[in-house]
Amino acid sequence: MKKKPLIGLLSELLLPIPAYELASDLNIDLVVFTPYSINWSLQKIHGLFWDGEHWIKTTTRFPDAVYNRRYTSSETVINRLEQYIGKNKVFNRITKLDKWKTHRILSASLINVGIPNTQILTKNSFNKMISHPNGVILKPRIGSFGEGVFLLQQKDKHYHLFEGSNQPIVIAENIDKLIATMAAKPDYLIQGFIPPAPIGERIFDIRLIMQKGADGNWNASASLSRLSLKNVFITNLCRRIQSVQESLALLSDSINPEEFLLNLETVSLKVCSTLEKRLGLLGDISVDFIIDNGYKPWLIEVNGKPEKANLIELLEPELMEKVYSRPLEYAKMLAEK
Repeated sequence: MKKKPLIGLLSELLLPIPAYELASDLNIDLVVFTPYSINWSLQKIHGLFWDGEHWIKTTTRFPDAVYNRRYTSSETVINRLEQYIGKNKVFNRITKLDKWKTHRILSASLINVGIPNTQILTKNSFNKMISHPNGVILKPRIGSFGEGVFLLQQKDKHYHLFEGSNQPIVIAENIDKLIATMAAKPDYLIQGFIPPAPIGERIFDIRLIMQKGADGNWNASASLSRLSLKNVFITNLCRRIQSVQESLALLSDSINPEEFLLNLETVSLKVCSTLEKRLGLLGDISVDFIIDNGYKPWLIEVNGKPEKANLIELLEPELMEKVYSRPLEYAKMLAEK
């Protein structure tokens, strides 16, 4: 009888991950481990093994393939692992994406979608971009789950600074000190603000979860739309999750939801292939868009470790199973190559 491939979930914490218990249906063995539970000299892993009914703390051999579930920009552990298990046996090598690097890679290659003008925040870039008609977004260069994102607009010779809501937290004639502080290290970006088309008093975005499966090819496994709270400028402040088709139908009856979504899928496939050429093996990312008042889509974010749990609000159990099983199917394919 052929031995099952052993798939590793490289995690930050040595805890069970119930969503991946469906490994039992894929004819694979599954082990959760951390960088600190690797015994390099013995080529063993101290991890949590899923036996089909329980998570068992045990020691196993090195996995045949690894799905990186850590939120990290470091490839040190992955590079070392691949010295033992083989090259291109670990995917999602980098999950904490550098937004500036991502912007530079994608802005030179994408068509049929807008990409906001973006620069590293410096005094010079601020002076050049502050005249943007809708204001500018100031945001961390590395993903922060919506924290530390500001909107800055000039109104009647005053600067209005917003954080999350449409009520300013600062109104001042001069903000040189604030900008100097934020620009002291290259950790912040400045980006032209694209006002999203509203649905009533709320804005929304569109997220496509892009994954590889057993065939090793990219596909859109799922899509969703985040409908914001009232009077905010970012969708991280979310009221509910709904289908993309529902958001587009509420926005305008002049939009064909299926055609619109198909165009976003085409763009997202290009995003995946382009990033993978520069960042190394990937298999599970998400791509976020907003739509402006002219119904033009804009690419605003790529996530290297996409959130999947919020899909439960769509009340589609088969969709939930799909987004958790496809990365394991891809890992199985890598293991058997």
